[in-house]
Amino acid sequence: MKKLMIYTMTALFATIAVSIAAQDKDAMMAKEKAAWQAFKDKNAADFKKVVAPDFLGVYAEGISDMKK
Repeated sequence: MKKLMIYTMTALFATIAVSIAAQDKDAMMAKEKAAWQAFKDKNAADFKKVVAPDFLGVYAEGISDMKK
């Protein structure tokens, strides 16, 4: 009986962890899509909203930060 309770609790916590991770993944994907859309539209203001202030991008022209 004790093992059954342990297995049940483990399954419960695993299910909770997966459901929390799914929400984080959805939010992260939404931010990623917003950043790429802003970059594609050349909208610097929207791009700065979704990218970290200390962002460094590596491009063919070299390394660029948010000041450039």
